Amino acid sequence: MKAVFKATAERANEQKKMKVTTGGFSFEVDEPKAEGIHPEAQNPIETLLGALAACQSIVAYNLAPAFKVNLQAFNVETEGAMDTSAKPGGKIPIGLTEIHVAYQIKTDTDKATVEKFLKKVEAICPVGNTLAREVNVIVTSVTYL
Repeated sequence: MKAVFKATAERANEQKKMKVTTGGFSFEVDEPKAEGIHPEAQNPIETLLGALAACQSIVAYNLAPAFKVNLQAFNVETEGAMDTSAKPGGKIPIGLTEIHVAYQIKTDTDKATVEKFLKKVEAICPVGNTLAREVNVIVTSVTYL
């Protein structure tokens, strides 16, 4: 069975801040902080990193009972770097080239079980899996307003 997810982004102010709506919820995304730019919300890359961290956390809490992991706390920190001098068609890739993930776990479950559990969390996190493979981004329409 295929699940379909949808998000829309619309300009939220006279600058470049966007209002993103998805699944009946909304949040704001702004351009990255730079000289003369004072963002009012996280930027798209931070949103992506946050989506990965949140996805792994949700999967962990859902999966813990099946692995008999007594998960008292599970925090995920993600970090990625990109070369802001990258240009289309250049040698330097545009966007993140790698993402580092750090887990902070509070549990009384043995280390071997937790390590197996973490491998499964990583294996089934949909956001992590999406980032780990090439995904086709297809423009399906253009509507002139």
